[in-house]
Amino acid sequence: MTQLDNRNKLGILIIGIGIMLLGFQFFDMGGLWPLTVLLPGLAILGFAITSEKLNMPALMLGTAVTTTGALLFGMNITGQWESWAYMWAAYPTAVGIALSYAGQRFNDSALSAQGRRTLIAGTGMLAFFGIMFEFFIFEGNGFPFSDSLIAIALVVVGAYLLLTRGEKSKRKNHND
Repeated sequence: MTQLDNRNKLGILIIGIGIMLLGFQFFDMGGLWPLTVLLPGLAILGFAITSEKLNMPALMLGTAVTTTGALLFGMNITGQWESWAYMWAAYPTAVGIALSYAGQRFNDSALSAQGRRTLIAGTGMLAFFGIMFEFFIFEGNGFPFSDSLIAIALVVVGAYLLLTRGEKSKRKNHND
């Protein structure tokens, strides 16, 4: 039964991508073209997460595609394409979030811990390289997402809190 469910989800995903591509051919979508990457990535993530047993290959693929789509969308809006020089560090950050989620889903504390370490390392690299490139190499032309720094920080901190909540409460209950 699960295989049929996955086949149906894949069919819906393929139909959705086809409809989206047809929409882009018939309607002027202008700056929304990154949605052709972002939406399939979100659909793959949805497929991975809603599967009866978490589909790790789909989770990793969906994470990579969604991250790429989000980066393209942000860069397309701001016009700051040179930020690719350091925005690659968003990938380990996103993978860290995905691994932490998978660790919680599988009740695997080692996988959750690895995800948190990857998330922290990716976020650190993103901050370090972002500052280095934007303020020293690009000579202070302004951080492209400076208006969004607080929002981005809140999302990262909130995701970290959500992903570590279950493990800390398990440790507390175990110690009682």
